[in-house]
Amino acid sequence: MHRLLLGLILSLSASGGGATTAPAQTCTSPYGIQSICKLVTGHKSPASGVPFDFCVKSLESSPSDDPHDLAAAATKLAVSKAAGAESEMEELLELEADSRSKFRLDACLDAYADAAEHLRDALDNVSIGVYKKAAQLLGIAAGGAAKCRSAFGQGSGMGDPPLPKAVADGDYAKLASIAQGIVVKSLRCV
Repeated sequence: MHRLLLGLILSLSASGGGATTAPAQTCTSPYGIQSICKLVTGHKSPASGVPFDFCVKSLESSPSDDPHDLAAAATKLAVSKAAGAESEMEELLELEADSRSKFRLDACLDAYADAAEHLRDALDNVSIGVYKKAAQLLGIAAGGAAKCRSAFGQGSGMGDPPLPKAVADGDYAKLASIAQGIVVKSLRCV
């Protein structure tokens, strides 16, 4: 009787015991800068607002074409660009005499300082593989450029003051979007 019961238990456990089990998750992440950039930018119709060529050019100096390494590289570049914009705004703030322009620069500086902090935190999360949190932080960081443009009144009418050069190029926001795209679209199954 015990043998029969043991045989039945072994047979049920080998067949899954009648319970359904989820199939093992498989994920194939594209490797290579070209493949990653096609995935992230939408290639021919960039929904991300990041041109394919910009993505490739930005990541081509990366020593690895692994998605994790490319996400880290894009985040590091975004940190560098945001910190460069912060420095430029600090210099402009010291030279500015007009109180309205100082207010705008100060608001922009705060937005970029927050963005740089979020990017550094995102880089820490990418480094340890906490991709969901990294994606959230990268999305928040990318929004700093819009806050800065808003402080300068961009798009609100004629006579808007010019944006600082580092802000006008928008590179840090594009790089943050690239990093977020890699994390969300390529590393989500890791």
